[in-house]
Amino acid sequence: MKQIQKNYKLSSMKRESIALLLHPFKNRLIPRTALKDSSDRFVNNLLSLVSSHPHLKLNIVMPAYILETVDTLLLSNLRELLKKGALEWILTGYTEPFLSLSPFSLTKDNITCGMQVFSELTGQTPAGFLPPFSNWEPSFIDLLRKCGIDYAILSREMLPPQSRPACGYWMAEYAGNSMPLIATDIIYPTTAPTDFKGWVNQIFSQDKLDNQQSKFIALQYMVPLHAGSESDPFRWLNFAASEIDKHLLSYQPVRFSDFISSTPPLGLQYIPPCIRTGIGEKADLHFFNYVYSFDQVGILQRKLMEVNDQLQSIDDPRGIPPLKRQLYFVQDINRLLPGKESGFENLSDRLWSYSKLIDVENELHTRKNIKGGQIRITDFLRNGSKSIILSNKALKTYIDCVNGGSIFEFDFRERNLNLCAAYNPSLHHPPNITSPGKSRTWFLDRLLSEETKSSDLLNDTCKDLGNFLSGQFDYKVRKTTDGVKATLLRQGSILQGEKFYPLNLEKVFGLEKDGAVLSFVYQLSNPSLIASNFKFSTQLSLSLQGLSSGDVRFQHGTESIEKLGWELCCVESKTKWSIEDRISGVKMAFQTQKPVDIWFLPQSASDLHGIQPQGLTIVLSCNVNLEPSSKWKIIGKISCRKIRKKGENIDAL
Repeated sequence: MKQIQKNYKLSSMKRESIALLLHPFKNRLIPRTALKDSSDRFVNNLLSLVSSHPHLKLNIVMPAYILETVDTLLLSNLRELLKKGALEWILTGYTEPFLSLSPFSLTKDNITCGMQVFSELTGQTPAGFLPPFSNWEPSFIDLLRKCGIDYAILSREMLPPQSRPACGYWMAEYAGNSMPLIATDIIYPTTAPTDFKGWVNQIFSQDKLDNQQSKFIALQYMVPLHAGSESDPFRWLNFAASEIDKHLLSYQPVRFSDFISSTPPLGLQYIPPCIRTGIGEKADLHFFNYVYSFDQVGILQRKLMEVNDQLQSIDDPRGIPPLKRQLYFVQDINRLLPGKESGFENLSDRLWSYSKLIDVENELHTRKNIKGGQIRITDFLRNGSKSIILSNKALKTYIDCVNGGSIFEFDFRERNLNLCAAYNPSLHHPPNITSPGKSRTWFLDRLLSEETKSSDLLNDTCKDLGNFLSGQFDYKVRKTTDGVKATLLRQGSILQGEKFYPLNLEKVFGLEKDGAVLSFVYQLSNPSLIASNFKFSTQLSLSLQGLSSGDVRFQHGTESIEKLGWELCCVESKTKWSIEDRISGVKMAFQTQKPVDIWFLPQSASDLHGIQPQGLTIVLSCNVNLEPSSKWKIIGKISCRKIRKKGENIDAL
């Protein structure tokens, strides 16, 4: 790739330079067909804009996967504009990777793949890079240089306050590597100025630097790409282009590379780690503490890193690129930020991201020809504590040895479905960054008073008599010809009256050799000299796609409950029952050797679109009477199988 050739010359007739940067954005998952319609409409409008204003120069930023959906005839017309020098492409990557939360090797591959796609489809290799949401860290300079990138673009808000008025570009430096850095003023259709000339002159007038070079501003216009948009975002662009045409003696439209090659930088800028989270908002240096307080994004990121490591270890490179592209979509920043319409706060988004990762894992599992059950003990969460991973061909479960000895991920591999991806939004208003709140998990155990009702648990008004929700569990693992097992043990206590008395908990999780069955065994031991009477409860929070549409139902013989998860309900004294999600295409069959009461607690959050389900918490409970030096045990299992889906899944991107 040729670097930008710099030939600094002072213009005899001084004109202010304006770089228009068009940024079509799509933060929500939409069907591929809708994406193609939207991208084609954008390119058609773009071609019309340039043909109507022949003096116009445009810069366009777009992830490569969107460019892949553009009609071939429209691409041909774009290539002609590129040859004429009317356009310059700016890259985000194949997708829009969250740089700070992604493995560098995967990000490098993402960016390189994006450059290859652009080169093949347009005949031009992008020279500039726009970090999504202005996500920046100084070390990115080295990464971008290794990818062949010549310059980077950030929001002007990321600059130090004293440098923001300057109209030009800067040099950023890190560990001996440097790179031109362009600051943009971000405009949305709702915030676009109606007095273009006055607004532009005001920006230029704020620059008090006494230099003879042409002043330069970059205007980043955000174009919504969603299909079915009622407003015309190109209306303002046509207006702005007309204003530039009227004042060509004052304003010179430029491409980024042309301006950098002809004009010296303003000086050095050292930009600390940052990210732009909203209009006029700049995150502080501790933003990632905030992100990780939503532990679901941490789990998703750790899984992304694990799958990427597995992919890197494959000796046979055949078929790797398509699998890598699955990971590129998972590392997309729109999947990993806390947003109301998209991101990990959205149940559909979370399940979609997990489905990509599980799909890659399944392919690698097949390639390695792994037989029977597998056990792995690792610091999966990167928090200094151990996690136990049990897996076979059908299931994969992740057990946290610290936080209640609970399961924090449960993959039904035949459906590429993580059934344990619910989270608790109430824990994050505001987040406690020193003690991250835990998402909804499986087999989180409470000891309650015998009078406790389901509504008490839903409203969080009941008192836990035990201390098994946190703390370190001892563990043992075992692999046999029949499968794999993990045993967790904890010497805890229970409040009886005003005193605590010892109580020991042992729970065993097991997977069969190949089947989609999770077995569990609980044993409570009372080593004290006093009897203990309480209600034992364990909760499992399910992430089911059909919750939002009312397609989840409970079944026990001829008894059924439709639209499960929409309201609180209870079923008493059952040993066999099932839960069916016709959207996800999965049926979970539960069985216990002792009768249990089943409480169904809906979990939801409010957003712009109303009440959105975040999961369904199932509480299995029964009264326990433990005499001194006695034991109590319950055995159960959960079986998963595929069922016919209601309708067809869309190929969402």
